[in-house]
Amino acid sequence: MSSTTYRLARPYALRAFGFHLIAAAVTAFAGVLALGSGTTWVDVVGWVLLGVTALAVLDGVRVLVRPPVVARLDERGIRAGRGGQGELRVLWRDVETVEYADEGGPRRMQLTLKAGGAPYVALSAVGERSDELIREVHARMNSANGYRTLE
Repeated sequence: MSSTTYRLARPYALRAFGFHLIAAAVTAFAGVLALGSGTTWVDVVGWVLLGVTALAVLDGVRVLVRPPVVARLDERGIRAGRGGQGELRVLWRDVETVEYADEGGPRRMQLTLKAGGAPYVALSAVGERSDELIREVHARMNSANGYRTLE
């Protein structure tokens, strides 16, 4: 098996794009107001704010065209971005159990580690591909532990 990448679902990417556009509108408004002041250092601040506006729009388009990676699975383990909680890196051999939960928040896949700890990956972030992610995690866990299907 090769590496598989699961990206942020389209609804979440659209939401992120919207936040980028709001930030761009606010900085553009503030930049234009600053440019009208006539003071040199305030004009510099205005141009900087307009530069931030351009960067916000470009980053928003990047998120929309190529959404961020939510999880990447390979033969060795899983790497997942956890939305502000840092990156999760777990080897398959370090995982004791995999459980799924819906109550108390978004649907998530929780990994119980042999060394302790229970990090999770939000399945709602991958949208329609969540069932595919679950199947692949099970297949990779079975392969890493030497299990095979009966034929």
